[in-house]
Amino acid sequence: MTSKMIGHNQPPLTIEDFYILDISGKSAGRIKITNTIIKKYLTRKTKIVKRNGENVSVYVERIINDSEKIGLRVKINTGGTKTFFYRHWGKGKTDDGKRRNYIPYHLGNFPEMKIEAARSLVENLKQAIKLGKDPRSVIEERKKAKKLSEVIAQWLLAMPDHLLTLAQLNCLIGGNIQILRWRSRNDWRDCVRLGI
Repeated sequence: MTSKMIGHNQPPLTIEDFYILDISGKSAGRIKITNTIIKKYLTRKTKIVKRNGENVSVYVERIINDSEKIGLRVKINTGGTKTFFYRHWGKGKTDDGKRRNYIPYHLGNFPEMKIEAARSLVENLKQAIKLGKDPRSVIEERKKAKKLSEVIAQWLLAMPDHLLTLAQLNCLIGGNIQILRWRSRNDWRDCVRLGI
């Protein structure tokens, strides 16, 4: 951001206002990405294309680079989906002496995945690459991990009946005990099994 854009009197208007500038004032091509920037400023962009002699407006894919984790990118597709991905350049060169093409790894979609989780996953991918592991296996392990609701349900189902009080249950399910009014512990177990 330029010095004249700092402050509440002139807030940034477009995503280009967030690009980090070098000493000469040129864009470094990176942004310190936050969830707010992704939500508010990463919007679809259109361009005019000639089709059958007519000017037609089409959506184009926009990509921004993170300044915190090199290789982490966020893009907005033509349909409006915002996606995190990690771009890794393979080592070595091809047989004809050219640099290898980059390998994109899809990490997840925004807002299901936040920027902090994406940065954490990129760090894990970089460690896996250093150790010679396949980065796709790290992504698959992360996808197979249990969700918090599954762990809580598993823990509650394993608890003896006399250890779970209504106050504890009310706290764990977010205060909805008055609405549900289970007749017995078995009713509650049925709700957990059904995913209610």
